[in-house]
Amino acid sequence: MPKTKINKAALADVVEKRIHRYISRHGLRSGDALPKEIHFAKSFGVTRNVVREALSRLRMLGLIESKKKRGMILAHPDILAGLERMARLDVLDRETEKGLFELRLVLELGLTDLIYLRKTQKDIDDLRRLVRGEKRFRNNPVIPDALDIAFHVRLYRIADNALINRLLNVINSFFKICNRYGLEHMERKPSPLHADLLSALERGNIRQFREKMRQHLNFYLQYICQVEREKRNVKGGTSNDATD
Repeated sequence: MPKTKINKAALADVVEKRIHRYISRHGLRSGDALPKEIHFAKSFGVTRNVVREALSRLRMLGLIESKKKRGMILAHPDILAGLERMARLDVLDRETEKGLFELRLVLELGLTDLIYLRKTQKDIDDLRRLVRGEKRFRNNPVIPDALDIAFHVRLYRIADNALINRLLNVINSFFKICNRYGLEHMERKPSPLHADLLSALERGNIRQFREKMRQHLNFYLQYICQVEREKRNVKGGTSNDATD
């Protein structure tokens, strides 16, 4: 039986996974040095070119970097960089957009307690200025994207979490995705406005603020339930409305 020739890309896949296992088994952390290419080549029984290809992939992911006199070391991976680049390019498929849309809802609902606990008077003053700028839209839940984004971005910052702050770089995509998902009927949403959220944050207790945020985002949650019902109806199934 003739031997099956494995191409370089497939070998690089295998070597990349084995390097992952090496890092895990040896408990390496950011700043720790990796063995040289020749070591991996001999250990895995492949050429240095294959090892180099596998390492280049890890370098592109920001997992490793080269340092003078030290060789390759584990880097501090930038786990949001890829998401930021894709969001700027606006090339996400529908399923990924749906995932981001839901992520925004879950993130904001989960942040309410941190926002309430870490608010300062400056935060309140900044939000009040933003709400004042929305005054002419006071009786209309649909406001320009720029104003909506500014308010929610400022709320994110109150949480004072570095990783969450990085998500500020892609929040614009969340709002574009809302529009793509047919939310042009938002004028019918009976949810609290930004002024109501600010009032609960400033003068209410944590439970009241949490409830106002949930009500504010409930229209989007209902929309997700509607989409799920339609999908299941097409398949002949049934759906439970999680927001009832």
